[in-house]
Amino acid sequence: MLLQDDELSRYVERLVSEVRFAKLVRKLGALGPLGLDENTSPNRLNELIDAWQAEELYIFRRGEAKMNWIDDDRQELRRLELSETELAKRNEEIGRYAETVYNDLWAELLARIAEAATAGLPKIITNGSPFSRKLIIPVEPKPDESSAPPAEVELQLSQDKTAILVRGALNLHFNLDLGPDNVAFLRQGGDRKSIQDAAQLILRPLLFPKLFGAARR
Repeated sequence: MLLQDDELSRYVERLVSEVRFAKLVRKLGALGPLGLDENTSPNRLNELIDAWQAEELYIFRRGEAKMNWIDDDRQELRRLELSETELAKRNEEIGRYAETVYNDLWAELLARIAEAATAGLPKIITNGSPFSRKLIIPVEPKPDESSAPPAEVELQLSQDKTAILVRGALNLHFNLDLGPDNVAFLRQGGDRKSIQDAAQLILRPLLFPKLFGAARR
């Protein structure tokens, strides 16, 4: 009598299971005698079946593990790509405000320089080009010198517009950051700085080098 499709499927499935079970029996038997015969108790057979199922689960999970690191690495790469995209967008947003922040800082410096001059402090000369301004500071000559060249400090907006750099007789680095309100601000040494704070950090060592230890020459 020919088997129906569903009966044939069950028959084939049982044959496959028996073959795989037989392979497990041989595998376990290699570790020691199993003592299987027609008198083997159902409990003993159940133990072997449990072992077989555990072996099948181990093989399945091992295959999963082989793929997991690939999936994990792909997800991590995706996260990095998203992070880079988000960073690029953030820097682009910062760049929109960078020139304004730079000009605000320069305006504050000019105001404080004028204020210092009226207080009788050495007059700081300013020149340079937009976003690469210079402060020229007169230097008191040493006792054995008749004159001394002035010190110079350059205030630059970085090429990527994410920082304002102070170079020359004084070296400072102000990062431009973006606040929750999407307004750019200055950060120096990890701390948020106002325009007024930044101007003080620049001018105090130049106007009072003995107090703040600025190396002018």
